[in-house]
Amino acid sequence: LKINALDNFAMELAAIVRSQMLPRGARRVVVVSIPDLTKTPFGATLSAQTAALVQQMTQAFNDSLAVGLASAAGVLVVDGYGTSQAIAAAPQDFGIGNSTGVACDPGATPLGSLTCNATTTQPGANVSGYQWADGVYPTPLGHAVWANVIMDKMRAFGWF
Repeated sequence: LKINALDNFAMELAAIVRSQMLPRGARRVVVVSIPDLTKTPFGATLSAQTAALVQQMTQAFNDSLAVGLASAAGVLVVDGYGTSQAIAAAPQDFGIGNSTGVACDPGATPLGSLTCNATTTQPGANVSGYQWADGVYPTPLGHAVWANVIMDKMRAFGWF
């Protein structure tokens, strides 16, 4: 039942892109599929059974989204799932020095990355190379990595 709901939601999202964005003049739309959430610090805390379910649900959504956007002119679907796995497998290739820890000090940032700043990072740590601000949200470096991946895909797609 959960998988069917995700399929439906993905198809609804694809329909919105096709029926509302493109007809209203959007010439270039980038859609990033859901990354592998088990590759986050939070995901690392999940049981094997729960992690497998999360991956299955994510892949079901992403597969349906890709089908729903297939052959849509002006739409680039970036594989967030595969990209997140590639980053987790070789973070150094993306300029990441720490892909498992969190930059924000949980004791100083009870709301996670929402309240994290330069004075509330892990004490004594050089967090400039950290991928994760908290259990699920990227640091500025983590965001920059994704921006570079997306820009590379857009370049390969011939958009600039």
